[in-house]
Amino acid sequence: MCLVCTCDEKRKILNTQVAPGACPHCGGAIAASDVQSEWRFCFVPVFFKKRRTHTCTRCGKNLVIPH
Repeated sequence: MCLVCTCDEKRKILNTQVAPGACPHCGGAIAASDVQSEWRFCFVPVFFKKRRTHTCTRCGKNLVIPH
């Protein structure tokens, strides 16, 4: 019988800073975070991706900022 390893994703927050503007839902401050995602297959790193996420510091909602 063969066991198949599944893929998993690990995320690590690299940096957090205050972003300009306010949350459209509650008016709280916005925090911009740099997040690194690491996909692994059988404990071997396969893929790295860095991206920036924006969240409200008061209500915790993820905000989509158009580029």
